[in-house]
Parts: sequence; C-alpha cells; structure tokens
Amino acid sequence: MFETVALISCLLAVLGFVSFAMLSTSHPERGLSSLTLAALTGVLAAVLSALAPVWLAVGAWALAEAFFLFGCREYYGRSSNTVTIFMPPALAIALAAFLSFNAFAESAQLAALALACLLFTVLRIGVLLRAGKEESSPRIALLIGQGVYALCWGVVLVRGFTDTATSRFGFGSGFSTALVLSMPAQMLLVQALLWPQLHALRLKQRIGRLVRFDALTGTLNRRGFEETVRREFRRAGKQGQPHGLILIDLDRFRAINARYGHGTGDLVLQDCAIRLRKALGPHDVLGRVGGDAFCVLSACRDSEEARLLLGEVRAALHDWVVDHDEVAVPVAASASLAIYPHDGSDFESLYRVATRQLAQSQAPGAAFISTFLPPEPVPG
Repeated sequence: MFETVALISCLLAVLGFVSFAMLSTSHPERGLSSLTLAALTGVLAAVLSALAPVWLAVGAWALAEAFFLFGCREYYGRSSNTVTIFMPPALAIALAAFLSFNAFAESAQLAALALACLLFTVLRIGVLLRAGKEESSPRIALLIGQGVYALCWGVVLVRGFTDTATSRFGFGSGFSTALVLSMPAQMLLVQALLWPQLHALRLKQRIGRLVRFDALTGTLNRRGFEETVRREFRRAGKQGQPHGLILIDLDRFRAINARYGHGTGDLVLQDCAIRLRKALGPHDVLGRVGGDAFCVLSACRDSEEARLLLGEVRAALHDWVVDHDEVAVPVAASASLAIYPHDGSDFESLYRVATRQLAQSQAPGAAFISTFLPPEPVPG
C-alpha cells in the first residue's frame, strides 16, 4: 500500500510539473519559471518520499514549498528575502534528521514538515489576498485550496507533537506516512490546474486595460472614457445628479512637435495628465480623447460647482512650462464646459457643445478662455 501511495504521489507531481512547464514555456512571465522549478523540486521530493528516509523527503518537500512561495511573490511583483524564505526548509530538514537519528517516530519528523508547510501556506494566502481586488474564480478556488491545505498541516502538526509527548515511537504506520507525504503532491497538482486559469484571466484583464487606457499618459482612452460616461449617466439618470464635461485642448501642439520633436510632445501630454490629476478630485474621471485633447467628467451639485472645477483646471494649466533637454518649452491650453443634462444627455452631444464653445473661444476676437498663451520663445 505504501508503494501504491508513493507511486500516485510521483504521478501527481509529474503532472503538475508538466502543467507548469507548459505554462512557463508558452508565457515567459516573471515568476512562472520559479513555479516550474518548484514543481520540479516536488517531483524530486515525491521520488525521495518513495525511496529515501523520511527526513530527506521532509527537506525536499519543504524546499519545494519555499520555491512555490518565492514564485508566487515574484509573479505578483513582491520582493522576497531569499535567506528568510529558504531558512525554514533548512531548519525542517535539520530537525527531521535530528529526530530520525535519535529514534523519534516518523510522526514527529512529519511535524517538522508540517511546521514549514503551514508557514509557507499562510504566507502564500497572504500574497493571494493582496494580489488584486478582482474576485476571480481561480483565485478564490486557490485560496480555498490553500486554506484546506493549511488546516490539514495543522492537524499533522498537532498529532505529531502529541505523539512525541506520549511516546517516541508514535502512531504512524508506513501507510499513514505515505499519505501525509502525498499531501504536497496533491497541492502541487491543484496549483498546476488553477494557475493557468489565473494567468489567463490576468492576461485578459491586461488586454482589457490596454483597450480602455492610453499607454502614454495612463488615462482612459476615448473608448474607455465613453464607456465610463455612459455608466455614470445611467447612474445619474436614476439620481438626477448633474455632471460637468470639461474639454481641454492643447494650443499649437503641432508646432511643439514640429519645433521640439515628438519626444517633447509626448512629455507635454504626460505632464498635462499629471497636472490635471492633481487638480481633480478622487471621483473625477480623466481621459485622453484625441491626439492633444483631454476630457474630464465630474459629478456636481449644480452648474456653479462645475464652473468652479473648470477654473481649477485652467489654473492647473496656467503659466505652464515643460523642461526637456535643458530647454524650457512654454505650453498653453484652452478649456470649455458642457453640463449634463442641460447641454445634452449623452457623451456625443456634450462633446459637440464643448467643442463648439472651444472653437468660439479660440476664434479671432473672441473672449479668450484659454489658460495662458506665452509668446514664441526666442532662439538662443
């Protein structure tokens, strides 16, 4: 029976390694190679569980658990202290070897493994809980699996200490030892089945972000901004709350690109987004809706509050100079305001009103509403 359980553990570990290897080969992402290495270490540990003394298998499985924690933290971009992570496996194998050479029961040696695995499992649960706000099914399933895994190791730890206190020869038969040593192999396979789904969902969310966000400024692009506006207007329709749509256009932006280069133009756009974010509230929505055009959507109590926000936006872009390659580049911007539902009931109608007002303000002889229009710089 011991040989059968050990063979099943080896098979589970090999299947888990193949799954992680295929994932890391097809998606060369940070952390996946460490998870693959952890699975490979698990295969070695499963073999040692069948052929080697228990204390050696304890050390191998503790090392595999350490690699899984290291890979999990690396995958989610969290720094790891290598010494801190790999010290528990060293202590586990030293403790298990000491207990073995002093004729303590196998259950006491397994308690050393349980202590290390319980520590690593709790730390992995912490990483997964802080990984993201999305409540994805694979992540929840992985959290539940880790919780059950930690509970099982808690039982093994308590039983091991109990047996050690009552007798040096313990409760465990070879079959029960094999079952305990098969637990990491079972968890390895569970992670191997869930991690590709978790990674696929992460890639899907990343693609969704690329579709909805502007890569240069980090703000919403036009598509993402329009989707947000529609969602906010549906909510506003139920509550009857007005919203202000502010359109910001950079003056003579093509001249900046032509004179200073597109790199400077990109820097101007990024600086514009930074300035606008500082001027806006936490619930205001910012998007880049054109080459040099930004839009702001803000919920407001009345039109006067929306005009106050317009003034804050203008002030944020007033007397604006961007330093690039030791050259001070003066920048100006114009801004206009349309109010929902007074000027329109959807994004397109509000955008047309704001565009028309912006064009009128920039026309010759019109009341100028742009923030600041500095003179052309004198070549040095």
